[in-house]
Amino acid sequence: MINELNETINKLDNYLKQKKYFDKYNIENLKKECLIKKHSFKLSFILLHLNKYLEYKKIYKIYKDKYSDIDLIIDENNTSYINKKIAEFNKLYPTIENRTLDKEQLDTIVMEDKNQLVLAGAGCGKTTTIVGKVKYLTKMLNIDPKKILLLSFTNNSASELKQRIEKEINDEMNVYTFHKLGLEITKLGLNNNIKIFNDIESFVSNELVNLLDNEEYAIKVYNYIIKYMSNHYDDFNFKTKEQRENYLKEHPYITLKGEKVKSLGEKMIANQLFFYNIDYTYEAKYKDLKYYPDFYIKNTNTYIEYYGIDRNNNVAPWMRENQTKYNNDILLKRQTHNKYNTNLIELFYYDFKENNLEKRLKEELLKNNISIKEKSFKEIV
Repeated sequence: MINELNETINKLDNYLKQKKYFDKYNIENLKKECLIKKHSFKLSFILLHLNKYLEYKKIYKIYKDKYSDIDLIIDENNTSYINKKIAEFNKLYPTIENRTLDKEQLDTIVMEDKNQLVLAGAGCGKTTTIVGKVKYLTKMLNIDPKKILLLSFTNNSASELKQRIEKEINDEMNVYTFHKLGLEITKLGLNNNIKIFNDIESFVSNELVNLLDNEEYAIKVYNYIIKYMSNHYDDFNFKTKEQRENYLKEHPYITLKGEKVKSLGEKMIANQLFFYNIDYTYEAKYKDLKYYPDFYIKNTNTYIEYYGIDRNNNVAPWMRENQTKYNNDILLKRQTHNKYNTNLIELFYYDFKENNLEKRLKEELLKNNISIKEKSFKEIV
């Protein structure tokens, strides 16, 4: 432990003697390596090794006295270093673009952190500061301009920055937009064999149309669209009726036939019936009753109901106050179909949640002798 302390003190001494700029990365590493907590000793050890214990206490006190506030020491070091570099830079280059820079601009220019975030309002001299930074790097630190990457958001701003820097440093400088940089990197990987499309929507549309000539690919696309691509929330994620209604104003449940239905489960059932070439009516009146089942399979005696309950018979949070009525209505619907001898296919929210809705629908349709004939992609489109 005594040797470790001595080594740490020597390491800190040597590190701080360098009189260089310590960036955040170096500071964090230094703290990890050199900040030591005082060791606690058992009384039995102290009695057996009193001299070593006293020596440890003495050295640890030296360590604490010198480096108890390492952050302050580093701040003072960095401030001294920055002021020295500003003075050196100002002596050789008192102005940048014929302007005298303020202390904040000069601090930014000579700081040597691996990452710097500079926040400033319009007209504060951000571009001039960038020009000054490049000049400092190339003239004071002798960094090759070709090894400096400069990015700007638009072609105009990149062009202006390039002109201003080249004029100031009297050397060529590459300034890219983010898109231009991506293009140059892509060219390196493709040996410059690359085409630029300005109208990306037309390009993607044309490529997709060509790919859809392959029916196997086309069916995969269709299945993806009807089964997986949805911008809808799970119905059980809504906490209040108002929250759900507000969401559905912007994101209504619309089927492939263009119908507006009341739930994501109903939408998936309707799309699957459409895909199966099964003609149906949504919420058709049941006989002469005030009852409108979710789906009626035309020219059959079969109806489909989708119940928004989980395996514990719980409804979604937004309709919890009506849970008893909802569950009683399910029982009433079953009794109605039994009374009039009609077939009722029952599907549930938990079928959807467990990714079994399509499978269960298909099984129930076949069980009720409903003919399934899947549409080809050409029939769909």
